[in-house]
Amino acid sequence: HQQRNGDDHRRKKGLYLFALKGNQPRLLSAATRAFDQQQALKSQHDTYDHGHGREETRKITAIAIAKDDPEFASFPDTRQILKIERTRFHHRTGQTDHEIAYAITNAQRSQLPPARAAQAIRNHWQVENALHRQKDVRMREDDDRTRTRHAPHNLATLRNLALTVVNLATALASPACRWRVVKRQPWRALKLLGI
Repeated sequence: HQQRNGDDHRRKKGLYLFALKGNQPRLLSAATRAFDQQQALKSQHDTYDHGHGREETRKITAIAIAKDDPEFASFPDTRQILKIERTRFHHRTGQTDHEIAYAITNAQRSQLPPARAAQAIRNHWQVENALHRQKDVRMREDDDRTRTRHAPHNLATLRNLALTVVNLATALASPACRWRVVKRQPWRALKLLGI
């Protein structure tokens, strides 16, 4: 009975896909070593995209990990490692960038083949990039040096409120035009705030 409850608990945890970064150096080096050592049993998916003055090629390669592999003891449910290689050619500068990233997942290859993993990663970065552009570029959040008490949290809350109001006030405008619309017609935002 206890074993069955344990299986049910594992089933309820759901699937995860984690990017490996420098804050997990052992895990990142374990993933790198796994790709260097395992030449067979890889599956791969390639995509090509162009726009915004650049061409981008992405290659996602996946390798299966044995259950309870000691290299991944901190994430014992790891079943696959993904290697994401991005090559970008910038038309304006003529420069080519090459980037390699790694991710781990508890999904089996049948649940998350490289093509689906590629789409999941793209979806995540589309949301992340949209928020980054609004908060860090448009609102210059990274330049804010407020560090006292609750002020950083309060300012972040106000920025989120401003984004929500701008998005609601200009729902029919394209995301690129929303700030210009509010600048020209501030009454749209003020009306939502009851001012």
